Amino acid sequence: MNENHPGLREWWEVPFRPVKITGIVQHEIGTPNKDGKYSVPFSFAPTASRYWEDLMMREWLRHQAGNGGPGISVSSEESRITLFPTTVEEIRDHHLRTLKEAVDAVNREEERTRAEYVSQKEAKDDTAARRKRDIGAVVAEMDFS
Repeated sequence: MNENHPGLREWWEVPFRPVKITGIVQHEIGTPNKDGKYSVPFSFAPTASRYWEDLMMREWLRHQAGNGGPGISVSSEESRITLFPTTVEEIRDHHLRTLKEAVDAVNREEERTRAEYVSQKEAKDDTAARRKRDIGAVVAEMDFS
């Protein structure tokens, strides 16, 4: 539990559920620019963590490095990934596969990071508990009479 906000669970305490793209939000497609390109928002579920959002931005940039593909914005609060500027035809022909691959890579990375964090936290908690037991045992051996 979060010590600053009792009852609020930390991000690693919430079971990880992989994010999946659920579709294009057609009514939110942007107005074409002078090149005929526009922003295309995708919805995803379940709601992602802020960590996932940051990983997704980095993963997309890694995929697009030197490729000249569209930019990206990710909002975990709105459950949206937006590519811009692009067209639905470019997405169909070029970007959808890359976007799915990026989402899968980010899901794997968040799951790995969570498992690693929990493992480190458990080891730290075990060390602290062992230390308290050891101190307790030494104190119990002392005679203060």
